[in-house]
Amino acid sequence: NMFTQDRYTEPHREADGRLIESLHAQVLAAIAESRGVDADELDVLVDRAPLLRDEAVAANLVDRIGFRDEAYARVAELTGGAAEADGKDAPPRLFLSRYAKATAGHTLPEVPPLPGLKHKPTIAVVTMAGPIVSGRGGPSAFPPGPSSVGGDTIAAALREAAADDDVAAVVLRVDSPGGAVTGSETIWREVARLREAGKPVVASMGAVAASGGYYVSMAADHIVANAGTITGSIGVVTGKLVTRGLKERLGVGSDAVRTNENADAWSANQPFTEAQHAHVVAEADLFYTDFVERVADGRNLPVEAVEQVARGRIWTGADALEHGLVDELGGLRTAVRRAKVLAGLDPDATAKVVNYPGSSLLDHVRPKASSQPAAASLPEAVAALLGRSLVGALGQVERSMTGVSALWLGDYRF
Repeated sequence: NMFTQDRYTEPHREADGRLIESLHAQVLAAIAESRGVDADELDVLVDRAPLLRDEAVAANLVDRIGFRDEAYARVAELTGGAAEADGKDAPPRLFLSRYAKATAGHTLPEVPPLPGLKHKPTIAVVTMAGPIVSGRGGPSAFPPGPSSVGGDTIAAALREAAADDDVAAVVLRVDSPGGAVTGSETIWREVARLREAGKPVVASMGAVAASGGYYVSMAADHIVANAGTITGSIGVVTGKLVTRGLKERLGVGSDAVRTNENADAWSANQPFTEAQHAHVVAEADLFYTDFVERVADGRNLPVEAVEQVARGRIWTGADALEHGLVDELGGLRTAVRRAKVLAGLDPDATAKVVNYPGSSLLDHVRPKASSQPAAASLPEAVAALLGRSLVGALGQVERSMTGVSALWLGDYRF
């Protein structure tokens, strides 16, 4: 029917409707059994979804709100191990990609250090350039755009630097206009954990470190920006692109079946209802409050003072210095020098500077430290796109503009 009709035929609607009803019932039954929630009560909750985080806890759909390291700490606690997720006494963890690599039989033996050899103190430079996404980043094939920064990828690099005893301090080099809330929070958390572990972190801002780019920087011990850096933009933006009118002008019809009230809330076929819009605003307000309070905590400023420079406004690095959003003006050299000072090193002494994530040939071919699936390569994406009909291509545009591939649309973004 997709090639001959612009709406569902009744038999087609009945078939698809029954399909999603059956799948919906299976999912509800599984959740009800797993979480000990009455299925009828769960169905009512689904009509209110997506739930705010505290609502999800109150409804017993999740146990607590936390980060990756806290989840690992809980697993360690349940298995009788140390509560510190990445501590030396924590139970060993073996990721599937590493297990596959270890069982392939090609692992090279570790080379023991030479006796008496002293390593130069190391400054790790973790570079993040581009819009922030959840999971792993990389080149954007469709829609075309800049390479993205994966929250998981940068977080893994920060953990690697934290675990390296030779690393005396970390410089987080940020050149990003912001992006996904989840990706930004993932990086922010690892920066905070680095500080807790006693390793100084200096944020070095490039041309732009705004919104999510500022979010990941604010947990650092010291922030260095260029005078002309575009920074600030302390705010949250969300929304969706409604494409129904465009598709109708192109002669492309669309129709849908759904199970619950908000199942199609993020559909590009119609605007939000008043209730859906109110929910989206409430969640955006929650994220904004988190942002402002964390800026206040990270920069040791009153919340009221942060409110005056927040509200989504951008600042130059020079103005940000006056408002207490950054500590010093300068470039990467200044940041590295400051990192040496914070690590108790002679700022004029020679130190080894190591880039994370690495950019050697092996780094490009080895599995990345993330459980997220790899993005499709450019040839794969082009081949897939060429094989789609106009309907499929438009659907891909809708998903891109309301998902993680778009910078400002359709997802909660800093």
